[in-house]
Amino acid sequence: MLQSLRRVNLGTDESIMKSLPILKQFTTLTLKNGKSISFWEDPWCNNTSLHMEFPKLWKISKRKEAVVADMLQGEGHEVAWNFTFSRELENEEVAPLISMLEKIGNPNKLLDEDDIRCWRGEKNGAFSASSCYQLENDPGRIIIKIKALLYRWGMSNGKFKGIFFDDLVGRWDTKIHNM
Repeated sequence: MLQSLRRVNLGTDESIMKSLPILKQFTTLTLKNGKSISFWEDPWCNNTSLHMEFPKLWKISKRKEAVVADMLQGEGHEVAWNFTFSRELENEEVAPLISMLEKIGNPNKLLDEDDIRCWRGEKNGAFSASSCYQLENDPGRIIIKIKALLYRWGMSNGKFKGIFFDDLVGRWDTKIHNM
């Protein structure tokens, strides 16, 4: 759904798009009928989207924007997963497909209830802009971002020019927490 917003260009605020990783990270999905959960993009089985875990299968899928319910064929107890790929699978793509089938399990477990999205940023599970803002600007998250940037910089340069990485990060860590 969020991918669709980008494509249609509804004038979506840039700050909202910047918050997408936070929204996905702090939203728990419970699959019921599969009509509002994206098969490939939402982390509905474990904590990773199928797109991220099986990128080669996603790439050849003809139904990248399908919800879970759209990926089913049949009725009652005769329901099966129905994948449509742009070409026949190559030998090295069969094992990832089997792994994905093991991960997503039996499609007969879908229910006649609406899917549930629970926001972990609030105790009551309801989303609020203020809790999203607080999570996005949490000093711990900022430190992790800085550490990641410093690590990538250090690795791209091959060395830290005589400064130990932990030393540098430790000093940044102390300064940010004392702000």
